[in-house]
Amino acid sequence: MDIYAVIATVSLAMQVGVLIVLLSGFILKVRKRFRQHGIVMLSAVGLHAITIFFVMIPSFIVALIPEFIVKNPEETISILAAVHGTVGLAAFLLGLWLIASWRFKKEMSECFARKKIMRATIALWITALILGILIYLYFYAPTLLG
Repeated sequence: MDIYAVIATVSLAMQVGVLIVLLSGFILKVRKRFRQHGIVMLSAVGLHAITIFFVMIPSFIVALIPEFIVKNPEETISILAAVHGTVGLAAFLLGLWLIASWRFKKEMSECFARKKIMRATIALWITALILGILIYLYFYAPTLLG
């Protein structure tokens, strides 16, 4: 397995880790442990940020944009990559905004007012995750399958 496959696999594993953290946060919300829910969601955004800045953005700049999106914008992988980047960025920015607007407040009424934005954020993030998995499979499934 080449270094790019290793990096992509680690990034994918980290995103699965983010999914587990998000599910843990959802469980806390269901149990009405809202402050802990917020702290767990902060952790998810932080872990997600690490993969975005150290893996995803460099991959887009070095490989996907020049080799696929610019050269062959009509190809499926180019469209997937562009949509993945756009949707993923929107989810990340909304997650950052939600965390920043919360700022560890004890009063939760403002958070409840943002419920629709939270739902939209998780929907965008899951969409980006699925697209990221498809991109991963496009590049690495042949290697993984032998």
